[in-house]
Amino acid sequence: MPKREREDKYSPSRFDLVALDYLVVGCNALTPSPPVGEPDIFEFAAERGAGVLINKPLARGC
Repeated sequence: MPKREREDKYSPSRFDLVALDYLVVGCNALTPSPPVGEPDIFEFAAERGAGVLINKPLARGC
């Protein structure tokens, strides 16, 4: 069964249970785009009034 179809592994509604101040993400130019119709991490955070702290912005490069 694909991971996205497993309720125990994927549930954006879990984030609605807590008040987020910010998200820490490993995001860079090599990060794949989200599936069509789903928000990227920046839209996701903005919808919840949270900031985004980018970890590893250079994809472990110099």
